[in-house]
Amino acid sequence: MGRKETMKENEIVLFELKNKIRDYPWGSFDGLGLYCGIDVPSNKPAAECWMGAHPEASSIVLLADGVSLSLRELIDRQPERTLGVQGLKTGAQLPFLFKALSASFPLSIQVHPDKRTATQGFEREESLGIPRGSPLRTYRDANHKPELALALSPFKALCGFRAPRETVELFGPTLSSMLGLRKGPDAEEYRNLLARILRIGGKEKKALKREAGARALMLASSGDGEAREAGATVLRLTNLYPGDAGALAPLFMNLLRLEPGQGLYIPPGLMHSYLEGTILEVMASSDNVVRGGLTAKHIDVDELLRVVDPGARFGLWSKARPGALPNIETWPCPAEEFALERLRPDSGNLLSITSGGPEILFCAEGSALLAAVGASSAKAPEEGTGKEVHLRRGSSAFLGASCRSYALRGPGTVYRVLYPGSGIGAAQASRSIP
Repeated sequence: MGRKETMKENEIVLFELKNKIRDYPWGSFDGLGLYCGIDVPSNKPAAECWMGAHPEASSIVLLADGVSLSLRELIDRQPERTLGVQGLKTGAQLPFLFKALSASFPLSIQVHPDKRTATQGFEREESLGIPRGSPLRTYRDANHKPELALALSPFKALCGFRAPRETVELFGPTLSSMLGLRKGPDAEEYRNLLARILRIGGKEKKALKREAGARALMLASSGDGEAREAGATVLRLTNLYPGDAGALAPLFMNLLRLEPGQGLYIPPGLMHSYLEGTILEVMASSDNVVRGGLTAKHIDVDELLRVVDPGARFGLWSKARPGALPNIETWPCPAEEFALERLRPDSGNLLSITSGGPEILFCAEGSALLAAVGASSAKAPEEGTGKEVHLRRGSSAFLGASCRSYALRGPGTVYRVLYPGSGIGAAQASRSIP
């Protein structure tokens, strides 16, 4: 790995990141490049670009002496300078994971556990000796996974359970009778409905598939737009995942359509599936997924029913909200591990930001000069007192707690993920540069 000490003690922690592409089958061939500018292989689908220090796909940093190492190892070596005193309260781990995601096929229906459930599940599976890479493994780490999705393209998702009356109307009398749905379901009845759908087998499953197909065809030709889209989505999912009971989900889950710039918050316990489109996604640093359909992977029905919260509600922002300055926007959410902002500097103005670190910045459009300085200085980039990274479209950078301020300039759109627990992180000033 090179010399043990690869950073000077007073060196500002600012590095461009080299990120890993995950080539899951549901990815797209062009979404990450078209909407994010990320270079991806042309011969396989590119599903996600991970920006962070998660052990399964940590980003790589290149140090000044030419030594490269993972961002995770950099944090392990110098936790206080990378995460800060407040960041160390997260257990010396980067508290968030930042992704660019592009789906041309639906992701599995899934739920993320809360922190207590994740910790207990991880410890249980560790004690049972289930390898972390095993297909029977549910909890790959001990963390929860609230997440915020920001649409970069038109984006579709299934998210949370429908209002009871909608579910009864979409199922119709025959399907409702087959699944024991006698009235508009409350939270507990939704749990029972989910159990019935996932556990049905044999002749009953074949009969359910036939009736669901007939019902979907009827809905797809309905004069009601919502019913028509629900029916058409069931038909699409049935074609993609024949025999998978999760294809019924559009009849009892909300079908959301997001336009670019809209944000969606997914709390623990909320059942959801991303159907298609390109997004930026921020989450607590976890890869825990409890699946509930539209997948060939392991589904632990008992664990799913324990983790799902039928009363959980998503957050939806029709557009970004103004930030501290006119050229800063935000999508506020209740997560403790992360916040997301959009910074739009321009060629003539310097956007100066006070930081507590850690942060990851990603350039989705244009370019921008990122110049970081230490605690005792806040000079402009051209004065040469700070460390600089030229952010091009599709590139990203990590900024640690040792940097107390930085500046951006250039005709770019930069997305900023920061740790709110630092107590710092708002843009403070903007001044003209001749």
